[in-house]
Amino acid sequence: LNDRLSALLRCDTTDFWAHLAHDDSIGRFLDTYLQFVRKPHDVVFADPTSQNSLSLDEVALAKRVFSAFRRIADLAETSAQAVEVRRLVAMKQILVTPAVLLDLVTLFGPDNGDATRRLVSDLVSIADAGGDKTDKENDSVGQKFAAAGERIAQNLHQTADRVVTLVIDDGGDT
Repeated sequence: LNDRLSALLRCDTTDFWAHLAHDDSIGRFLDTYLQFVRKPHDVVFADPTSQNSLSLDEVALAKRVFSAFRRIADLAETSAQAVEVRRLVAMKQILVTPAVLLDLVTLFGPDNGDATRRLVSDLVSIADAGGDKTDKENDSVGQKFAAAGERIAQNLHQTADRVVTLVIDDGGDT
């Protein structure tokens, strides 16, 4: 994976965007990596004598993942696709969602806050550029965060109702 991502990053702009637009495995890989890579705040309960540090390969892969997102978001890249094309590809590959943005911040923010802030800002700019504003699929990232917040609030209310019901049914002895 590390070698394949390295090769993708070495592609010229046209080839990079062609691969990104037509190879669904790239988006799946980036999303899966962000979901499952060990984050700086994760606790590892393996060997207590280990240093829990990343290998050189893991560090190289993390840098390449960051570089891939940076290249997707870089509007100043020579011969870059139009913002609307980038937006369509990023949305097709599901590369700019609240979950992805939070994972990027969690993973890269502690060690590289300024670059991560610029990356997230640029990704949001691409995601929110153009498009048919009436199309539900093209909602802004802010709207997606708001919708997620509403679902979380509903879930918390439902959970609180269940807990109160359980306590009442149990006679308050819990």
